[in-house]
Amino acid sequence: MPNEKPIVMDDEPIHLYFGLSYAHYLVLPRTALQSMPIEWQRRFVDCLRELGDEIEIGPEWPLAYWVTLKHLGTRRYASLAKNEPLPAYDKGRARVELNSERKKRENKK
Repeated sequence: MPNEKPIVMDDEPIHLYFGLSYAHYLVLPRTALQSMPIEWQRRFVDCLRELGDEIEIGPEWPLAYWVTLKHLGTRRYASLAKNEPLPAYDKGRARVELNSERKKRENKK
């Protein structure tokens, strides 16, 4: 298509977000996601649904992948309980304090 602009990698936000890594996937902790404000969560879920509508990733999307925690230095499997900085999602009840909330709380002191 003669009038179409070529894709320049520097213009693609996802490519820039991943940087120079060779990462094939982005894995996000559920507890961190559900700790975000509700409107943010709605936008995030809408984006995931749009992705699923536009690209057929697999028959079980988004449930087709398992993530295994490995120690970065040794590449050995790691215990989630010992190495996880965030609490387990606890059936949707667990939350972590957002930096913006912590800063507001600290400024009130």
